[in-house]
Amino acid sequence: AFVLVERPSIHDIMYLIAHASLYLGGSLHGVITAMSYEVPYLYLWNRAKLEAYVETWGVPELMGITTPQNILKKSKQALAAQAGSLPWSTSTLFQIYW
Repeated sequence: AFVLVERPSIHDIMYLIAHASLYLGGSLHGVITAMSYEVPYLYLWNRAKLEAYVETWGVPELMGITTPQNILKKSKQALAAQAGSLPWSTSTLFQIYW
């Protein structure tokens, strides 16, 4: 079921990203949220903070700006990544840092 919320709260947005198959956007916080929930991500714009964050913490296969020319190819690559097998998965990071 789909429910349209006129003014979604931060929790509504986080819920949508957490349960998505793929995050596609230009928000640094959107990418961080997707990574937190082990959701593959693609980003659309070259923003210095976003690019630096992804270069530091991102998955090599998902790096690089998504353009209309490569969106299909990159979407297929991102969707092929399985939750839990991604190097930035919550469980993997927990084992490394705790």
